[in-house]
Parts: sequence; C-alpha cells; structure tokens
Amino acid sequence: MAGGHFTGFTYIRPAAESIGGIEASGLALLLLVYGLAAFAGNLAAGPVADRRMRLAVLLFPLTLGAAMLVFAVAGATTVGVLAAVALWGFGFGGAPTTLMTWMARTEPTRLESVGGLQAATFQVAIAAGAVVGGVLVDGVGVGAALVGGGVAVLVGAVLLSTLRNRRG
Repeated sequence: MAGGHFTGFTYIRPAAESIGGIEASGLALLLLVYGLAAFAGNLAAGPVADRRMRLAVLLFPLTLGAAMLVFAVAGATTVGVLAAVALWGFGFGGAPTTLMTWMARTEPTRLESVGGLQAATFQVAIAAGAVVGGVLVDGVGVGAALVGGGVAVLVGAVLLSTLRNRRG
C-alpha cells in the first residue's frame, strides 16, 4: 500500500503540472490542501480504528488509491486536482495511524518491534515506489505512475483487509 502511494506521490508536481495544468505558483496551494487533508485523515483514523478496525483498514487505503486514480483520469481542472489531492491526503493521513493501531492490537507485547517493522517497511516502500514511479513516468508518462500506484494501493488494501490474527 505505501509503495503504491509513493509511486505516485513522488511525482505529484509533474502530475499537477501536466495533467491539471497547475503552474509552479499553484503547487504551494496543492501541498497545503494535501497536508490539511492528511492531518484530518490522521485525526479521523484513531476513532474509526477504535470502533471499526476492518472498516478503517479498508477506508483509508481505498480512499487513497481511488483518489490517485481520480487524479489520473479526471484531474484536468484545478478543482479536480485539488479535490483528488484532498482525498489522497485524507487517505494517506489515516493509513499509518490505522496500520499502527492494527499492528499494536495484533502484537500488544511487541510494540517496539511492530513500530520498527512499520518504519522499515515505509522506508523500503518510499524507495521502491519512487523507482517504480520513475520507470513508469519515463516509459509511459506521469499518469501511469498515478494509475499504477493507485492500483497497487487498492490491491494492498484488499490484501491487508483479509489478514487475520492467527494467535492460538
């Protein structure tokens, strides 16, 4: 899931410029919208994860993946780009909180280990996602990085939601 996010997010500037026609002067607004939405997603994730973990595990990554796809196919206007980026930020903002809550519930006696695992996984995902995104941008175009990343996030969300606690 995180790798899919970074496949597209690494190239959000060229995507905003080429797909949405946003000039360099508009990038600050784009990132502000993303950041505020990510903050809101982070705040929303805790209560949702506390009440309905399976919903949270699906909601935030599905929002993230869908937003990347919407950006790629419907982001031809500034309003479309800003709306897609707001959803993207909200989804990604809630994902780490949800994942950490899920991991802590799964392994409550190993909090340091699961925290380290999440940090290491995200670092690998950043690198792998950026590389895959770069290959897609160079080979096909910036829209391909958004579509490829969005599909990866959606597949990851479905796979993550099927995991069960196997403690006996």
